[in-house]
Amino acid sequence: MARSPEGKLSGFLLRAWPLAFVLPLVYVALKGKLMDYADPVIGFDAVLCMIACLAVTPLITLAKMPIAKLRWWYGNWVFFLGAAGLELHVVYPPVNPLCGMAGTSVDWTGTLIIALLLPMTATSSTAAQKLLGPEWKRWQRWLVWAVWGAIGIHLAVMMTWLPLTAYVLATAPAIVLRQPAARKGIKAWRAGGYSTLAWWVRLAVLGSLAVTGIVILLAEEVSVIASAVAGA
Repeated sequence: MARSPEGKLSGFLLRAWPLAFVLPLVYVALKGKLMDYADPVIGFDAVLCMIACLAVTPLITLAKMPIAKLRWWYGNWVFFLGAAGLELHVVYPPVNPLCGMAGTSVDWTGTLIIALLLPMTATSSTAAQKLLGPEWKRWQRWLVWAVWGAIGIHLAVMMTWLPLTAYVLATAPAIVLRQPAARKGIKAWRAGGYSTLAWWVRLAVLGSLAVTGIVILLAEEVSVIASAVAGA
């Protein structure tokens, strides 16, 4: 990816696309309407990053794509986006930090997500992983699923049923393909030259579910951003 200007550009875009969704908030903030739209814009962005993070391992299994580092990028994006949203709740307008972090079920489930992401982010560096030894993979794996569940609970207490449904649709295929039996079957299918029709059918179904969920969430994100820019 980094051997040509085109490769460097594509690598940058793969890592930095979440910025495209939050940059419009700068304009909204200048118009004094930041808190009217920050939560949904940042929230949808973080959810899309979580979906991308979960998708990396299945893509590597399917095609041995050299994208393992993207897990680190997208996981950290989820943390920093969530932390930024939490900080905005405390700072604008200034409130008791405990109220801003746990005043309602929406607040405390959002804080729970950040609390779960914090050790993941802290142990994502090479130095931390060497210090922890091989156990870091097990902790990271369990924390990923804890974050996945916490995001679902967060969407549920907000009663945003369409985004919750889209989130489940977008992540369910990644969950299925991360299971040991599925990974073993895919590796055998790949070694056989992708010749088994049954796997093509299974992946077509799973891919359709994932694409449907992602398209719904992208549409929601774009709609919120358009409303924010127009309302400002």
